[in-house]
This record gives sequence, C-alpha cells and structure tokens, in this order.
Amino acid sequence: MNKGEIKALDNESLLAHLIDMETVTTNETNSSRGLTQKTIKDYKWTLEEFCSRFNLDKDIIAEKTGINHWWEE
Repeated sequence: MNKGEIKALDNESLLAHLIDMETVTTNETNSSRGLTQKTIKDYKWTLEEFCSRFNLDKDIIAEKTGINHWWEE
C-alpha cells in the first residue's frame, strides 16, 4: 500500500493491516531472501499512521519492538 491508501483506511482496517504487516515481516524474515524494502516501507508508514491517529509515541513502540533501526537508514 502507499501512504495515501494507508491514510484512507478506517480504524479497524488500519489495525488489521498493521497485524497483517506483522505476518508479512515474519514470513519474509524467515525466508532465504529476507525483508524487502517495500515491506519495510509499508510497515513503517502503517505504524506511523497508527501512532499518529491514536496519539501514540512511535519511537517508544519502535524501540520496544526492536525496529527502531528502520528509521535510521
């Protein structure tokens, strides 16, 4: 999904997409090719929109889940 599509999701769909991205990242991490840049971007955009919409601190969530290095690239 692109940023516009993610922003257009209703709350339930946004949460469902975030959960789906967890599955996608797990599957790609366990594959021989690893995570794709497309998946990382989609996950980051989804998490950023989720945090923005629900007034959550993205940096804290990223740190607690171990993905904070994705924003350092």
